Amino acid sequence: MSWVSAWSVCVSVSMATFDVGYPSLLKTRFVKAVATLALASALVSAALLGTAVPLNASGENRTVSFYHIHTKESLTVTYMVNGRYVPSAMKQINYHMRDWRKNTVVNIDPRTIDLVWELHSDLGSKAPIHIVCGLRTSKTNAFLKRSGRKVARHSQHTLGKAIDFYFPD
Repeated sequence: MSWVSAWSVCVSVSMATFDVGYPSLLKTRFVKAVATLALASALVSAALLGTAVPLNASGENRTVSFYHIHTKESLTVTYMVNGRYVPSAMKQINYHMRDWRKNTVVNIDPRTIDLVWELHSDLGSKAPIHIVCGLRTSKTNAFLKRSGRKVARHSQHTLGKAIDFYFPD
């Protein structure tokens, strides 16, 4: 059983406890928190293992679809062909994940894109992945912190190693 399958079972079991009298907003927050925890765990595991190649680089092709909720931009791109990243596709993803407040682009860690793709695939989602936040510059991060948002002082978003997202389906 993969970690995503185990995570899905955990969410299913945990969600059953919310079926008695809690508002749907609480359910949504719980699911988002568990998804964030699962993705963070996967990112930390990948960082500790130091894998610079895709997790399943056995000659496969990977296509991903994104919709950025702030810029209203959509992107569908094949970012991996025969187990290798496509530089022009990664450049498109980097632009799509830019700090939209400052219009700043950096390289998003391809392993982060792989993890999002695998989660999307393992959960059986068919709709484009809705991006809430990709890159945040240090200035944007500091601004959000000052304005009361609960962002990490040294956020992985500023390094291109974190994405806030959800699956609408």
